Amino acid sequence: MKKKKGLIITFIILFVLAYLISPVDFIPDVVAGLGQIDDLLVILAGLSGVIGTFLYDKESTKEVENTYTTDYEYKGSYKEV
Repeated sequence: MKKKKGLIITFIILFVLAYLISPVDFIPDVVAGLGQIDDLLVILAGLSGVIGTFLYDKESTKEVENTYTTDYEYKGSYKEV
């Protein structure tokens, strides 16, 4: 699991760096102010992805799900009204 997290984080960081270095942008940097917004959004999305990947733990998620779920069995009979 740790190796998979490392690969995902590496991919996210490389994608963000490649986007920032690349001359191709969603909004050209020529447009004053707006050109830097897409760069900022990519940085924030990458940071969010890295933090989310780093913090997400599948085992702890299962533990929380098991805490709030119960297995009750209905032992009566159903009557149609």
